[in-house]
Amino acid sequence: MRDGKGLTAIQSRENGLPRMTRSQYVDNRVALRQRKKREAALDIHVSTSADPTVIAVIATGLGQHATGVGVEPRNSQPLYATIKDENGQLIGGLIANTVWGWLQVRELWVAEHARGLDLGTQLMNSAEVEARHRGCHHSLLDTFDFQARPFYEKLGYVVFAELPDFPKGHSRFYLRKNLLNDVTTTMTGEAHE
Repeated sequence: MRDGKGLTAIQSRENGLPRMTRSQYVDNRVALRQRKKREAALDIHVSTSADPTVIAVIATGLGQHATGVGVEPRNSQPLYATIKDENGQLIGGLIANTVWGWLQVRELWVAEHARGLDLGTQLMNSAEVEARHRGCHHSLLDTFDFQARPFYEKLGYVVFAELPDFPKGHSRFYLRKNLLNDVTTTMTGEAHE
């Protein structure tokens, strides 16, 4: 078919789709072949660990993107709190980070024989005090229905989302807390009402 400009046009086999000139068709085919060559040259690697340099490049890239669209700097820093007994044995610990003004608690653990001694509360209070010193205004964590939801709620955390059937037959809960309006701990970590 001629398209009125003297160029041969290729019409789609399905009605209603736009016509394409032979030149457009060839350009599209060339671009597709080039994209496939680039994709074939990529090396995608899946692993259970990563080089710290790779992690830093990814974090830096995400931070630069966020800053580029007007988001405040990430200022991501790890935060760890531990408790050892009189023999120097680790009996509790907390793994977290602070980022964008939030404390993100990833793990909290207290040894079975040391539970009921308020060590979890002491670890959480210590992390929240340090987070406030770093300028954090909120805290975020998650737990499961078979773990410590009532414990976190006692500390002032509020459920804002639930993921049912994770793991199967159970729920994962996401909780947050406003660290600026908190009345359970002072900046020194002492409990008060």
